[in-house]
Amino acid sequence: MALVIGPLVAFGSAIAFSLLTGRSLNLAEEWTVLIWQAISVSIPFIVVAVTGTKKKAPWIVGLVLTLTLWGYYLVEGVSYQWHPDGSGANIGLGLIMLVSPLVITAACVGTYLWQRTKRN
Repeated sequence: MALVIGPLVAFGSAIAFSLLTGRSLNLAEEWTVLIWQAISVSIPFIVVAVTGTKKKAPWIVGLVLTLTLWGYYLVEGVSYQWHPDGSGANIGLGLIMLVSPLVITAACVGTYLWQRTKRN
């Protein structure tokens, strides 16, 4: 499951962007970016899988945070394509996307540890 979530989110977002904006999805040019995005999205879920927890909460926390952030990323990109204002790329959002695997991993591990100490 951990290895499926990343590609689904990254490729799903790229396909949705392409469909919503009418821009073609050129996998020949964008495959390296999509692979990197898929790997980075998978990192928190791989860490949760390695913990061996049977609890759903760390997975749910990771999914909610990931889908919320990627949904916002998609909305921002589509909105700019529909109504360009000349401002260019949202550098702040790009930086957030860059560090998001670390933050989401910390939230997932924190949830795992909280559940583990709550159980004891």
